[in-house]
Amino acid sequence: MAQRGSLRDASLAFRLGMVAVVSGAIAGAAVASDEGPWRVGAPEWVFVQEEAIDSWPGIYHDSESGACIHFDVAFPFVVCPLPAPDAKDADIEVGRSGVVPYRLKVSSTAAEVRKMRADMKRLGVSDAALPSSNGCPGGRRISVAFMPEGLAQTSQVWNAHADTCSDAQFQRVREFFFGTGRGPATDRRPARDGRLLDKTEVEAVAVGTPYEEVRAKLGAPSWGECGPGDGFTAEWTYKARPHWIERKFRFGRDHRLVAKR
Repeated sequence: MAQRGSLRDASLAFRLGMVAVVSGAIAGAAVASDEGPWRVGAPEWVFVQEEAIDSWPGIYHDSESGACIHFDVAFPFVVCPLPAPDAKDADIEVGRSGVVPYRLKVSSTAAEVRKMRADMKRLGVSDAALPSSNGCPGGRRISVAFMPEGLAQTSQVWNAHADTCSDAQFQRVREFFFGTGRGPATDRRPARDGRLLDKTEVEAVAVGTPYEEVRAKLGAPSWGECGPGDGFTAEWTYKARPHWIERKFRFGRDHRLVAKR
């Protein structure tokens, strides 16, 4: 259980208040959807939305393999898509999935974590805040950017990456992106039901409850993260004094609640 000060409280209040504005900017169409920004067509994948002001972030988790994908939909000045391949980075694949242009890169998870750690240190991040693990031995990262609207600064990019620890996870992620009927859900927008909860609502959720039932009871979470292990974590916030309290719900590979903290 985490307690944070007034600055965090003000930030969360602003983001909750802005969600309706953001929803209109992220995608121009009809109704909010729990299904997220990607056409999946497979019940094994669940989408955990995160709160944001200028993008549509979240994670997709697969109960079959335990694979987990970090996702974000935003304008190019918010999330940088993979660059066009050149002599320095010839590993980037350029293609089309149906009619949608994409760029894809497969790399070593350990190498990507080392690069991120170096970048964070250059920015002055303390050693304690740096990633402590290089991921699973032999793990592969799939990074991909889909650009259904082109690459103008006013065109949105479907940006994602997944760290896979087995061939099964790698294949499931590739199928997620390139399987029949998969692709950017340009007619959807973020759900608008994120809200401050009462403590009794949070405490009433029992261990063993499926994520989708928790989601239906508590509304959209404010944050989601892959792990620990082959599960995922989601966070909900309830009112308390003097600060709001954020409770982390840990879900197992089968999408059922394992623990709250």
